[in-house]
Amino acid sequence: GCARNAPIVLHTPVEKYVHMDPSFSGIEATTINNALTEWSAVTEKNVIWEYDVWPVVTNQIEIRSQAEIEYGFCRKHLLMIRALSSDSQVQEIQETTNSRISGYAQNSEEQCGMEYILLVMDTIYTSERLRLVTLHEVGHNLGLKHNSEFSIMNSRLMNDAKGITLYDLDRFCEMWNCHY
Repeated sequence: GCARNAPIVLHTPVEKYVHMDPSFSGIEATTINNALTEWSAVTEKNVIWEYDVWPVVTNQIEIRSQAEIEYGFCRKHLLMIRALSSDSQVQEIQETTNSRISGYAQNSEEQCGMEYILLVMDTIYTSERLRLVTLHEVGHNLGLKHNSEFSIMNSRLMNDAKGITLYDLDRFCEMWNCHY
């Protein structure tokens, strides 16, 4: 497990509004939600996720984000996208990175920006693999980088880490200035 002796304290919790692609199956959506909940639990609820299923028209997410800015508050919007390796966006990323991907996280520098995580489902064969890939990509979404340690953020994901490790949590706290 991933546990600390002292509580984690952030001055301001990390809040994200997650929009789930409706093409995920029920089991896939549950697995993804469980991975998000795992990040929340390990950070002692200093990472907060709110969920919905994509609106029929995805522009509504952008309209909602713009309305939030106009009303003086905003959240990061995170799209969870179900992709296949044949999708042009996946092929473009694979050409750019010169590697076969199972997931990809795109963050936004804007305070109220739109972010996304692609989960390439034809390269993910089990619910456990989906959980691990989601944990890894959410780590990127939270600002963590690849490492070569025993960690969910190891670039190979084949290092036998079965979840978020203390090493990952320490990197999270360095990134977000946690006090513990």
